[in-house]
Amino acid sequence: MKLPIPAWPRLRLSPSSAIYHLACIALFALSSTLLVAQNQVRRHFDVPAGEAIETLKTAARQAELEIMFPAETVRGVKTKAVEGDYTVMEALNRMLADTELYVVRDEQSGALSVLRQSRAPQQPPRTETSTSGKADGPIQLSAFEVTDRRTHGYQATSSNSATRLNTPIVELSKSIQVITRDLIDDLKVTELNDAVYLSSAVSETSPYSGRLAVRGFENAAAKRNGLGNYGSDETITDTATIERIEVVKGPSSLLYGSSSPGGVVNYVTKQPISYAQNSVRLVAGSFGKHRAEIDSGGPLIGDGKTLNYRLVGAYNEEDSFGKYNGGQRSVVAGSLRWHITPDTYILVGAQFDRGDRTNIRPGNYPISRSKFDANGNFVSLHDHFELSKEARDEWVGAFSGPYNRHHSRVQRYDADVFHKFTSELSLFAHYSYIDNNLQEAYSTSSAEGWQQSPYAVAGRNEMLQGGYWRTPHRRSGNGTVTLNYDLKRENFETQIIAGWEGYIFDLKQGDYSQDAKYWQLVNFVNQTGYGQTWENTLAGLNEGIANGHWHITDIYNRTQTYQAPYLLLHTYLMDRRLRIIAGIRHDAVTIKQIFHTKDATSSDPFALTAGSVSSNKASATTPMLGVSYSPIKDQKGFVVFGNYSESLVANEITNPDGSNLPPEIGKGWEIGTKLDLNQRLSMTLSYYTSDRTNLARGVPNTSPQQWVASGLQRSKGFDLDLFYAITPAWQLIASATTIDAVYIDDGDAALIGTRLPSVSKWNWSAWTKYNFTVGKLKGLSLGGGLVSRAQYQVYGANYPGMIGPEFTRVDLLANYTTKLNGHDLELSVKFNNIFDKVYLVGPVFGQPRSIETSVTMKF
Repeated sequence: MKLPIPAWPRLRLSPSSAIYHLACIALFALSSTLLVAQNQVRRHFDVPAGEAIETLKTAARQAELEIMFPAETVRGVKTKAVEGDYTVMEALNRMLADTELYVVRDEQSGALSVLRQSRAPQQPPRTETSTSGKADGPIQLSAFEVTDRRTHGYQATSSNSATRLNTPIVELSKSIQVITRDLIDDLKVTELNDAVYLSSAVSETSPYSGRLAVRGFENAAAKRNGLGNYGSDETITDTATIERIEVVKGPSSLLYGSSSPGGVVNYVTKQPISYAQNSVRLVAGSFGKHRAEIDSGGPLIGDGKTLNYRLVGAYNEEDSFGKYNGGQRSVVAGSLRWHITPDTYILVGAQFDRGDRTNIRPGNYPISRSKFDANGNFVSLHDHFELSKEARDEWVGAFSGPYNRHHSRVQRYDADVFHKFTSELSLFAHYSYIDNNLQEAYSTSSAEGWQQSPYAVAGRNEMLQGGYWRTPHRRSGNGTVTLNYDLKRENFETQIIAGWEGYIFDLKQGDYSQDAKYWQLVNFVNQTGYGQTWENTLAGLNEGIANGHWHITDIYNRTQTYQAPYLLLHTYLMDRRLRIIAGIRHDAVTIKQIFHTKDATSSDPFALTAGSVSSNKASATTPMLGVSYSPIKDQKGFVVFGNYSESLVANEITNPDGSNLPPEIGKGWEIGTKLDLNQRLSMTLSYYTSDRTNLARGVPNTSPQQWVASGLQRSKGFDLDLFYAITPAWQLIASATTIDAVYIDDGDAALIGTRLPSVSKWNWSAWTKYNFTVGKLKGLSLGGGLVSRAQYQVYGANYPGMIGPEFTRVDLLANYTTKLNGHDLELSVKFNNIFDKVYLVGPVFGQPRSIETSVTMKF
């Protein structure tokens, strides 16, 4: 018996209304931040003696104030116990007595910071803890090294995804949204695509391949540690290995090479750490979900200044919802960082992923209740969706079945070298190797097959399912070298970054098909007849080819080589109030492809043709220019900015005459404003427009098929990201985006003026959490959030009946943290989609109402 769900009023917000409401929140936050004075009342403190890195966090929670300190500064220091009623300064001074640590208050913002020195100074220097005060400028770090001092709960105040320098986000002339590790943990998400779902500018276009779209334009696989992630297609990125995710909006080829004009999703992996940290997490939830995670790190030799490590592992198993939908996956990742000298280190790492999934083909969509009429007769493949709970809970995909399998095995190896020659000059080099071996058996529905079948009977919801097999094997080597020089003069400072990136990518794929007389007759209502005899193992496939059940369709090999030098200048003028970033990059790509089609004989069913060879060379130069300015002299946390940038994607198609297509080109500009006040409020509001041209289009009525590069797609709209620490114990994040993404010019005249596929007109989201720090509820955290998206056409205007509905999904969270034998123990429960809304993610159903529980122990 299903429990009745109350009919709550529908929440509808137009794009302008969503922007208006979130802007009101920001204005309220600004006024309250400027008007509320520093709390000087006495509070009750009960902080045990222990490591400063933990006791200072405890004191901050009990004081309900932000206390800032670099983890490296306080590491290894033990503080005294404090119990009683004190002001914040009194409590901290008692804790830090007889240590090398001391606390100072910023004269302008009132923020508290903990510093360290060998002996306490007579007059402690004024510390600059916020970009609203005097900014401390870019921090010279190796590429994508994460530091504690720049992340506060859900807020990240710096990023190196836009400049290769760890720069305060408020100073950057691009829109960047950061999803921190704390937020990933609270969302209880285990896949990269689910983690970015809270970003209104990002949408998922294919659960199968892991592809995402930013601002309406589909993006290639997400970047990893700021570098190309070539060869990672068709794999799930587990969040157990991720430290943070950064969404860089707008064309970004200067730093990322081949990428869409909408933007780039870059995830930063967990790195070796210099202090001991260990945790174990066990998860259980709806649809048979079971998961285990481990995370261990710390020094192997010395006190954290010589050899550090990080080891992460996860195993995930779940059936999910619908028919034949689920799988298992596991990941193990380890890394070592050896600090040869204070100015030189080497990092090596390895990661191994294994996945076995079903029901995840590209273009997969609900079929069981959408392809047959009430009388059980076949209707159009692309006629409509039935968006009911019954259809969702029992759905089967158009490319699915119980014996469809997707087996992936991925190996990654990384090596970094960093050396600081002087205080101004440093070098960073990185190499990454990926080996992605995939085997997949799948099926597809065929209207023609149904009509020709002597077995299918009208009125029985029956259709033939063809059997297919593919074996893509991807390997890539990606290397990059950057030289950073900090040129300082009396009136200006320029960060000069000269870099080179290159990679070799190789894809070899075999395609196989089952002889039509062995296709399976399937009933799509009761799901009987699915592929009971399919050879869905490699051994079975070879046997099937030998006995004539299967045929080799083709063998395909593609090798892609790529190299790109680039130069980036980041200049600071007017006491760092004016910041100019400019750069240029030249990409040269060579693509060589070989096709072997079947040439089977009765004596050799594996025979192939000699193969046809094609070669495609392309090059392009992409510039970038950005300006950010702080108009108020003493308030550098208020910024106006603008930028222009370009992107490219190499066209892989070669015409029969050997001619090549030029690369796809993206061009975009953006203007906006940013706020970052006392690390309590940060906001980015911008207007953007981006174009994509030179899309590969087939010439109608040509044989063999001819191709041209043509067309123009445009996306424009408003973008808002907001973080507000209402109190140190209460955090709120929100984002909203309007996306007007349409065909401006296309070879198919019917598409001109229509929207791009799977793009909502508007999206917005919010998430908040409150931590109880005193009283009987101490240790309890309550949170919740919602995601709201407008309707969209899944496959564009050519299939007007296939609509993804407008929806608002609500999730709730409860955490309780306590101590067990001196170790932190967290009990958590997360409720997803509590009102059980029926919605789509790309072309497939979104998650129904579900529950997830977890236990986490930290050592």
